[in-house]
Amino acid sequence: SLLDAETWSRVSTLTAGFAQRGLDLATAKSASLAMLAATLKAQASMLAFSDCYRFVLLLFAVCTPLAFLLRRPTLFRPPA
Repeated sequence: SLLDAETWSRVSTLTAGFAQRGLDLATAKSASLAMLAATLKAQASMLAFSDCYRFVLLLFAVCTPLAFLLRRPTLFRPPA
């Protein structure tokens, strides 16, 4: 959250690092927010992948026992 003190501490640290590399303060702050957004997006993507993986696992676990309820197909025998 942008209201969290830890978030602003991280933004301040990143801003100071970018400023040390020669960026002006406004650009450094913008770059630090962009880096924080990229990190957040990567973490959200990983969590979404994990949720999808769990959903597919659950779907597989539910559908596997249903295979035992299927009947064997009758063989086609032409009339004699």
